[in-house]
Amino acid sequence: MAEFAARRLNRPESDLLPRLIGSTVLAACVAAYEQWLTDEDADLCGLLDLAIRQLAAGYGESALRA
Repeated sequence: MAEFAARRLNRPESDLLPRLIGSTVLAACVAAYEQWLTDEDADLCGLLDLAIRQLAAGYGESALRA
């Protein structure tokens, strides 16, 4: 993810911002996975999608809808 962000931002992958983006996306995916583990009715793909959409929306109200 950091490599992708660096290319999109036209920055070296070693810069802080691409690393921060990569780490933040990874954290969102881990949170979705952990939620999936605790909810036997949950859909992992749906949770991953929701987590990334919420992250992209800055945790705004519109992103809270499943």
